[in-house]
Amino acid sequence: MRFQILAPAALLAGLASAIPTNTSIAIFPGSGFGGDSVSWPMDAKCHDIHDQAPKLDLVGSIRLKGDVACHLYDELNCNGNTFDIPSPGVINLVMIMKWAKRAQSIMCEKSAQNN
Repeated sequence: MRFQILAPAALLAGLASAIPTNTSIAIFPGSGFGGDSVSWPMDAKCHDIHDQAPKLDLVGSIRLKGDVACHLYDELNCNGNTFDIPSPGVINLVMIMKWAKRAQSIMCEKSAQNN
């Protein structure tokens, strides 16, 4: 009887851990998550903004959902100064040392705390 109760519970726990976590990265041209968002890859690779999203003139805000972090760079190919953004993101990059205009490339990856 005890096995009949515990086995289904263990099965459900195993299935729950196999379900992928819901992670996403959205970059907005305006502060406060305003404007048309651009989905950004979470592949731990550098992406220049003008290649990945040619119509994105500046990075006003970034919304991160799940265990992910992004790194903004003020030069192409993820060179130069960097600004690290943990989840849940940043609502206004214009006010933070003008990163909205400075950002040239972005790399996003799974957060180090859960690797």
